[in-house]
Amino acid sequence: MLGKKKGLKAKVHNVAPHIRFTHCIIHREALACKAIVPELKTVFDTAVKIVNYIKSRPLNARLYASLCKDMGSDHEALLLHTEIRWLSRGKVFTRLYQLRDEVRLFLLDSGSEFSVFMTDSNWLGKLVYLSCIFYKLNELNLSIQGPNTNILSLFDKINAFSKKLERWISRAEEGNIEMFPELEEFGEEIELCLDNLKANIVNHLRNLLNHFKKYFLEESDLEQYDWIRMPFTAPGNHSSSDLEEALLELSSDRTLRLKFGSTTLNEVWISVSEEYPGLSKAALNILTPFGSTYLCGTTFSALTYIKNTYRSRLSVEDDLRVAVSDITPRFEMLCSKKQAHSSHYIKQASGAPVTAGAGSRGRQPPDTDNTASKEANTLVIAGTASRDAGVPDTSDTASKKGGEPEITGADSEEAGVPEITGYLRRGRSARNLWHCLQRVRSASNHWHSLRRGRSTRNHWHSLQRGGSTGHH
Repeated sequence: MLGKKKGLKAKVHNVAPHIRFTHCIIHREALACKAIVPELKTVFDTAVKIVNYIKSRPLNARLYASLCKDMGSDHEALLLHTEIRWLSRGKVFTRLYQLRDEVRLFLLDSGSEFSVFMTDSNWLGKLVYLSCIFYKLNELNLSIQGPNTNILSLFDKINAFSKKLERWISRAEEGNIEMFPELEEFGEEIELCLDNLKANIVNHLRNLLNHFKKYFLEESDLEQYDWIRMPFTAPGNHSSSDLEEALLELSSDRTLRLKFGSTTLNEVWISVSEEYPGLSKAALNILTPFGSTYLCGTTFSALTYIKNTYRSRLSVEDDLRVAVSDITPRFEMLCSKKQAHSSHYIKQASGAPVTAGAGSRGRQPPDTDNTASKEANTLVIAGTASRDAGVPDTSDTASKKGGEPEITGADSEEAGVPEITGYLRRGRSARNLWHCLQRVRSASNHWHSLRRGRSTRNHWHSLQRGGSTGHH
């Protein structure tokens, strides 16, 4: 698909010849690490079979975990090898080397045919070497990961590792294996002869170096971009004299030189885009292209975490955008733009929220006067949902119009306001709340009538007489 003759690369270059194509550097590093000589390939396959023999059988896994626990090991389980995971090799072989004694005892007790390998010192020496070299390759892989990377810095790390391989080859030929401390310690522990192992190490390192040179060919011409990273010291080899003159002017700017060490390369060249547009554009054309698919892999990892078995929602665009973004959401501003479900609580004048039922939606009573909430013990129905509940107005204005007493002060306690609060806390509907308020008003009127010394029957007759004469 990305062929340079008939694929996407050729079609894009026909339209935009200046476009640069770069294969993911992390992927290329993983491909180069797969190069293993046949002598070590057999050790690799056998080690994977030993791990699968213990991990793939539940009974063996439980017995092995019990053995490790009895021996006081740091770990109680091995790690399965997965080819698609780039760091799997190093982790699997490191864990197998750390638990080699427990594995040997378990294989001997179970009578497995793999027990002969765990008692062979030469085979164990090759296993320790694979553990060491894969650990260093994992370190390289992790070093070239990250969000804020560019092609220049990534190629520098690859070039440095290639030089390390050359140095390791020369040391291994001399019989020096101090660059692999675990292997050196293992050789001293069992007095292992490294003459046979030395040839396998040298062949594998040379094969590894050849594959790195195969997959990273374009790193040889990176010296021409030194002016991007060191514009004040490195000479600029530009075909245009205007760019060379602009670079000379920039290198003489001492203010920019002080700023250069405290910010990233992208920020520096973006800041000079107005003063040196041509030079800034040439630098950003090299720094802007992605050197790896790290951001894409991070997004897929976040998607795997979000789309779990406990999630029923199909659309994940908004959640995924928040998961992979470096910007911290302003939760207070976001919450201020949303209206809370006010039917879930009422607010007293003291400010303490009281939970109410969710059934207060659907009807609109008169709005409560704000002045009533200023009284010490006045009951206030908060939020717009209280207007839908059918609750009559309890303010001073409503008392003057309807002649109904206001539920305030000490009278409210005897009239049943605490009962209303408990009623609301139990989450009853607004319709029941309306009937409750009606009963409270009736009880309040009856209480005032009793305070005036009249009996209930006399009060009833007085009301009847008042109704007949037209007085209320």
